[in-house]
Amino acid sequence: ARKITDPYQYLEDYDNLRDADLRLVLQSMFPMLKMNPSINKKDRYIYTPENFVKQFLILIRAQSGVPVILVGETGVGKTALIKFIATELLPDCWFEKIDIHAGIDA
Repeated sequence: ARKITDPYQYLEDYDNLRDADLRLVLQSMFPMLKMNPSINKKDRYIYTPENFVKQFLILIRAQSGVPVILVGETGVGKTALIKFIATELLPDCWFEKIDIHAGIDA
């Protein structure tokens, strides 16, 4: 048996993976995903290490039945991220967008 001197030596460095590699990792973690490689490149959602981690965390919650709420500044891609997950990766998932901002009364 080989002694592991660095406990982190087997962790994948997602910062150095490209879009296609991140898609493969996500697919291996969540086999139920419907990854569609034939999506037109100009319309395709581009994976970055940052949104890969966000998708991973959202998918874990969705798989567990935990509601997901995204909060952030205007224009940072919250709707695009969750819409991509709901329509492309989990087409049987229920997706509802609710805009809540200052000036909304109940």
